[in-house]
Amino acid sequence: MSQPFSHPHGALDEPRAERLLPAERLGSPFSTTTAPPASRDGAVGGRSRLGHGTLRLFVHWTESDISGRTDLDLAAAMFEADWNHIGTCHYTRLRFAEEAAVHSGDLTGAPAPDGASEFADLDLDRLAAAGVRYVVAVVLSYNNVPFDRLAEAFAGVMVRDEAGTTGPVFDPRQVEQRYDLTSPAKASIPMVLDVAGRTLRWLDVVQGGSGTHHAVHRHTDALAALGRHLTDHFASGARVGLGEVALWHAAARSRTVAVRHLDGTADGYRRRAGEDIPAFAARIGTPDTDPDTGPVDLTGAQPAFLLRGDLALPAGAQAYALHRAALDAGTVRLLAASELVASLAPQ
Repeated sequence: MSQPFSHPHGALDEPRAERLLPAERLGSPFSTTTAPPASRDGAVGGRSRLGHGTLRLFVHWTESDISGRTDLDLAAAMFEADWNHIGTCHYTRLRFAEEAAVHSGDLTGAPAPDGASEFADLDLDRLAAAGVRYVVAVVLSYNNVPFDRLAEAFAGVMVRDEAGTTGPVFDPRQVEQRYDLTSPAKASIPMVLDVAGRTLRWLDVVQGGSGTHHAVHRHTDALAALGRHLTDHFASGARVGLGEVALWHAAARSRTVAVRHLDGTADGYRRRAGEDIPAFAARIGTPDTDPDTGPVDLTGAQPAFLLRGDLALPAGAQAYALHRAALDAGTVRLLAASELVASLAPQ
């Protein structure tokens, strides 16, 4: 599968562009309820492929003078393929199916400066053996304090190299997705995991609430309905994917497009005489290449559309990367997923 971007190439006068064709279909932005993720700039509805092994859900928060004592709870709700609820892993049940899901325990306050963190480890193979198809991650404000009153609050998921208590409790290098809890809501449903498909889909749904003592087991019917309907909607293909958006950027902004493959090779596409933008866009990524584009020097990409920020781009280059990796925001102008869509909107 290809990764995209655009760059000037030596003797050629026109810019090149590599288009984004991720292995997973990424939905165009659906909402802006949280701040953009710090580690992965994917749109709501976007999907990431996961391997076998352990995932670690996490939430961290620090109280403020405005919030007072605040008790955030991290939970994982388990569902069968028909969205029948079969269990939870949270502060009242720290283990599900023995070691298939393990919670770190309940913390009921997060005073500054250190704050507090909760974790939930998910073994995908054991969850599958226990009959779990979907896992919905939830963060609840137990005592009804809105997230935006906290000095700091964020949540996400790590892909663990080591299971259980081995390795560091929190390793930034293993973070697959991280997002800030900045809304005035009291509940966040950040993602749903498809255990059988080994995929993670970012939902980024926030909810209000009233009263106190919020707990995930009181909302399993609503979570099932939410997870089922949003999963069906995002998987339907009704929404434009970020790969398609990047393709249109490449076709409209460059006369020569280079598509990089995962094995490091690249195909070149030159816009032909009489070929309009829609026809050029339809040809990019097909076997109908243009070998006369010559060898592809990817390090000069400008702008670049990437699955992972693993290229040394020129200073001042514009770049979108699903995983920002080594891209330096001080050197490269990092584009948000929402910018890719907004810049194609009619004026």
